[in-house]
Amino acid sequence: MDSEFFSSFIAGAGRALVALLLLINPSAASEWFRGGDPVAGEASFQQVCFACHGTGGAASITPDIPLLAGQHAGYLVKQLLDYKNGRRNDPQMSALVANMQEQDFANMAAFLAAQPLAKSGEEPAPAAQMGERIFHEGPANGEIPACRECHGLDARGVPQEFPSLKGQSSVYLAKQLQAFRSGERNDPIMAAVAAGLTEEEITAVAAYLASL
Repeated sequence: MDSEFFSSFIAGAGRALVALLLLINPSAASEWFRGGDPVAGEASFQQVCFACHGTGGAASITPDIPLLAGQHAGYLVKQLLDYKNGRRNDPQMSALVANMQEQDFANMAAFLAAQPLAKSGEEPAPAAQMGERIFHEGPANGEIPACRECHGLDARGVPQEFPSLKGQSSVYLAKQLQAFRSGERNDPIMAAVAAGLTEEEITAVAAYLASL
């Protein structure tokens, strides 16, 4: 497949998926994007999520648990819905959200999105230089587009479409890319991207993003 065509496809795919959701099920889409109450969200977060994700979602207890502070609200709601509906698998997360409602998700997402962006604080690893090139230019094989096509020059993503990656733990980022590649996480776009990366390139991209 021509890399320029694939790049254009990837960049527009998120918007197409959102449009499709609105067309097929407007009520579901409105739930997804419905505004939340950050005050109620903080209370729910303290009760359900604090033990693993830390104060304001900015201090995960282990590096394989994502930093949530400053993440886009729409993306957070989508992930929580996926855990609840079985589209994303994690026994602990699925159990935690099983009895929660979509408004609870919207509330917590509103609270977390309002927090300062969390950063891993990792120093640039030797592989980060390669990772920077891959993020901005794509891998050397030219088979997939650069990460910035969807996640932006600053790796802050696009609200309601693509998550912020800036400052996320390298361990978590590498783990998710491997999950997309193996099919453990079901996302056609990211599966295609991850399949085009070697283990070395995955490690490099994760190292670069964690250092931002």
